[in-house]
Amino acid sequence: MNFSLQFAVDSRKITQYLLVSKTKNDKSQFLAQYGYTQNNWQQLQQDILTSSRPAEILDLIPSGWGLRLKLRNHWQTPNKKNIQVITIWQIDHKNQQANFVTLYPDKTKEY
Repeated sequence: MNFSLQFAVDSRKITQYLLVSKTKNDKSQFLAQYGYTQNNWQQLQQDILTSSRPAEILDLIPSGWGLRLKLRNHWQTPNKKNIQVITIWQIDHKNQQANFVTLYPDKTKEY
């Protein structure tokens, strides 16, 4: 795989999806326990981006829009806890950009 990929996280994925409380598939409470809120959404965006470059590749899945990349990420959060997540990215072949889709807790390893 060509790792000259650029990783991008649309701010709306953070402010209008991850950090918004939902009745189904809520991620905001999970992220809040690590210190991420609407007040510091930029920190979450940066942490996702920074941790994606050295992340472990778990899977590369063909889709109708290109390739989906599944990564295992971990980093230290604003409240000094270690977080461990799986991130999903959609790779745009036209400009070699991986666009952030979502994240969820990774419970397979301890760091």
